[in-house]
Amino acid sequence: PGDSAPAEPVIGQIVENFEVFSLDDGVDHRGLGSRRRTQGFASGQWTIGTSVMSAATKRTISIGGRRLAVSRSAGAESPGTQLAFTFAELCGRPWSTSDYLILLRGIDGIALTDVPSPQALAREPAQRFANLVDVVCDRDIRLDVFAAGPPDELRFAPSPPLDVGRTLSRLAL
Repeated sequence: PGDSAPAEPVIGQIVENFEVFSLDDGVDHRGLGSRRRTQGFASGQWTIGTSVMSAATKRTISIGGRRLAVSRSAGAESPGTQLAFTFAELCGRPWSTSDYLILLRGIDGIALTDVPSPQALAREPAQRFANLVDVVCDRDIRLDVFAAGPPDELRFAPSPPLDVGRTLSRLAL
């Protein structure tokens, strides 16, 4: 029970009984052509730096009886409704995936501002960020991130989010 059999015999059986195809480290086809899109998730950008938001457009919205500060995104390149949130508001507070789903109804894009260096994120905010990326990507909503560092730093966070590889792959599209 405590000892597990090595995997080598199983691998040997697979090689012996199945046709095995080698997939090299060639072209990553997931991103081909998608960056040319002008709408949806793939049209978003990761910017190292800050974003200028108009103070006149700030307001609050309510999700499940909790208030969330939001502003209309200034200078968004995409048409439609794009709202801006600070990282502290959207990922630093205990919002759930279902809260993000409610928030994103009828929204064409979001700008996430004031994102700390991804490698400095604590476990909960990092996981909420990954959950937000999943929801935004699955809903094909534009995501513009204004952060203190590049997205690849997320893998070096003290407690990276679950399946950090998927999050980074989605952000690379």
